[in-house]
Amino acid sequence: MLDSSGRRALRANGTVLDLLPIGQAVGITGLLLVALFTLIRPEASMGLSAPGRLLFWTLHVGLGLASIWLASRWLASGLRLPHGTLSRVLLTGFAGIALAAPGYVALDQLFAPYQIDQASEESAASLVATLIKETVEISPWFMASWLLINLPVLLPRPTLPVQTDDTVRHTPAISDDIQKEKKEERADSIFAANHIESISSNSQKQTDNIVGQIEHSTAVQSAQQPIADRFLSTLPGILGKDVIAVSSDLHYLNVWTQAGRATVLGNLRDVVEELNDIGMQVHRSHWIAYSHVRRIVGTASNGNCILSNELRIPISRRRWKEVREQFGRGVVLTSENILDIDSD
Repeated sequence: MLDSSGRRALRANGTVLDLLPIGQAVGITGLLLVALFTLIRPEASMGLSAPGRLLFWTLHVGLGLASIWLASRWLASGLRLPHGTLSRVLLTGFAGIALAAPGYVALDQLFAPYQIDQASEESAASLVATLIKETVEISPWFMASWLLINLPVLLPRPTLPVQTDDTVRHTPAISDDIQKEKKEERADSIFAANHIESISSNSQKQTDNIVGQIEHSTAVQSAQQPIADRFLSTLPGILGKDVIAVSSDLHYLNVWTQAGRATVLGNLRDVVEELNDIGMQVHRSHWIAYSHVRRIVGTASNGNCILSNELRIPISRRRWKEVREQFGRGVVLTSENILDIDSD
């Protein structure tokens, strides 16, 4: 598909070679592993029939994927995790192993696909020893898979100095008048403060009131500091702060700005709460900034937002009505469009 400039349209649907989201890629890999193990009949499933092997490996691979998913949820939440990215990944990886090991022991006991000469010795082994053995056996492949999945955040980020404009406006165009009024009010307060000394001595009470108003205005301004700064501060400095869109993928957030794209750890739910004043969630996996929406295309079943960088963000059927009420359909009027119309 081509964008308005004739180039291939960007889509917010993939981080694996820009083809598939990581979550989907992991699921497809799991299905391929089930099919492969069922066909080649490795030693672990010898003695089972074809349906038995299929069920055996489906449960084994499914258990591994479920453990990875739980580890990714913890990693995305950031609760009770150290500050370093590598330490976070390793800790959540070991947690996934600890969750998977008991399940694999239970599956081996349930299926008992083959007999071992030392069966009596195995049965006499303690449960703790069996769990330790299973943990040691699954740790290499589980941790290797976990580190591979987390390569986007483990690889070093670029540190080249890039000139970016961090003084962008982070509010919808409809609030410009309100912002102008607030600026005028603050300017009047500052002007009054500069002339407090010139007020006559018999109006001391009025002077105190003006000072109180100035202090209150400063306190309100500080309290209204955009909560979005908490999220924006986690982005690499090279990206700037003019966020265009944010998309979730497993425990990642793909963040697009005017300067490019980066992948960071995070939860889209938190982003939606923190950036609710400057944009909206249009899909369970996607958030967009008001100021960067250029066109709304498609229908309720296949709607898309076209953003200022030609990124195509899908709109869910459930949120289609909300998006239509916010932007309408077709070309979205922005300050740039209005300037173009006036010049014509």
